[in-house]
Parts: sequence; C-alpha cells; structure tokens
Amino acid sequence: MLDIIYNPDIGAFVNKETPDVVAPQFEMLEWAAQNPETTMPYNPQLVNELLTVMQTPDSTIVEEGVESITNRG
Repeated sequence: MLDIIYNPDIGAFVNKETPDVVAPQFEMLEWAAQNPETTMPYNPQLVNELLTVMQTPDSTIVEEGVESITNRG
C-alpha cells in the first residue's frame, strides 16, 4: 500500500519512502482509490450564512457581500 504525504519543503505530494521525489499521478490516483475521504455534504444555506454575515475581531457584525468588495467609490 502506498503512503502518500505532503512535503511542505518542496510543495508537493510525495511517497513517504522517497520524500524528495514528487509522486507521479498514477501513484496519487492509486492512493486516492485506496484511501477515500469522507466530506460533509454541501449545505448552500450554511455557505450563504458564512458568506453574508461575518464577525470582525471587535465582535461587530459585518453584513457585506461581493458588491461591497467591488465598489471602490
């Protein structure tokens, strides 16, 4: 079984046995097939809440969207 890890020194995924050599795509695909990750299902309501209402470090509520970012006037 392959043991793929991320090597932050070179910024790439590598085989643990050869940590200085970037893992080839076929090894990455084989590793991914053997190690499926479970993810949370997409929740559009939660994503919308996170994007529209955020708290600033001083605990004031900021209710801004993409429009406020592009409005530079």
